[in-house]
Amino acid sequence: MSKQKLQLPLFDARILNPLVRYLDRHGVNSDSYLSERRIPRETLLAGGWIAKKQAYDLIRDVVTREHCPEIVFEAYEDFCFDDLGPIAIAVSSCRTVKEALEVTTRLGGSAFEGNEYFLQIEGKTAWLSYRERKHISEGQDWINDMTLAAYRRMINLLVDPEWLPEKVLIQGAGSLRHVLVDQFNQCQLVSRTGVTALGFPTSFLRRRVQFSSAPLNQTRCNEWRDGITTTGSFSDAIGRLIESRFQYTEIPTLREVSRMTSLSSATIKRRLSEEGLGYQDLIDRLRFEMASKMLIESERSIKEIAIELGYSGCNSFVRAFRRMTATTPGELRRKHLNGYPENAG
Repeated sequence: MSKQKLQLPLFDARILNPLVRYLDRHGVNSDSYLSERRIPRETLLAGGWIAKKQAYDLIRDVVTREHCPEIVFEAYEDFCFDDLGPIAIAVSSCRTVKEALEVTTRLGGSAFEGNEYFLQIEGKTAWLSYRERKHISEGQDWINDMTLAAYRRMINLLVDPEWLPEKVLIQGAGSLRHVLVDQFNQCQLVSRTGVTALGFPTSFLRRRVQFSSAPLNQTRCNEWRDGITTTGSFSDAIGRLIESRFQYTEIPTLREVSRMTSLSSATIKRRLSEEGLGYQDLIDRLRFEMASKMLIESERSIKEIAIELGYSGCNSFVRAFRRMTATTPGELRRKHLNGYPENAG
């Protein structure tokens, strides 16, 4: 029997923005929640990867400590498409509600790894659905609330700001928290296992989209239009998690990554070793890739790049770069500006 491959699903941190905005509006110190789960606030604003368990544990922390079981429903009343990052631009280019929801569900699987989002049509009722097969955290139950609230807001934004749902499905234990909020307390809970879904009139799907989004980074939008392409390897997932911290001068240690992912340091080292990498090798590779990109595509000084990538100073950056490339950062930039091919001696 083959050994099951260890997965490390990641989450686009921007989806936590409605919850953090809610806490801030109500005078709660959201930074303490984010800091405890090692989530830089900047990843919520500019976009970045966090481990799915970090997101789920954060939600559990908020619900438990604020003593408000319906807090996720209330927070995501403030959801907007821009909380989905580049998905918002993809949606804004759609003509019909059906097309917009299909794009959202397809790209959602890339933004929130391990989750399934899909649209089902059953006669006069369409179901905007979500399913998650693997248990990640005790906070997972509240993802049902987040998803239903976000789905309702999508219909409001795309079709009718005043529309209220009449039918919902809730996977898992079948929580009745939705009855605690006005927007859902008249809903009929339809019995069905293994899926959470919001029911709405099928006729909505034919309507034209009434939606616009704030400007977002077009490069990142293009990356998302057909889904994020990754190798699916363990080192790829760890690499994306670490890379999200680089621009905030926060390069996590192996121990910190262990806490973020709830994997032991030994497990992380073993899985990376199976791919021929050590943890420091991975850090060095990511630093080199980002350094090369910044040297070629930006006008930042070598000192600024060194600081941003977490080096103690310009000299240590130059030495590390020379070890990996047999050239200095300045020489690489000059070669590029002079039109040398990348493999020029």
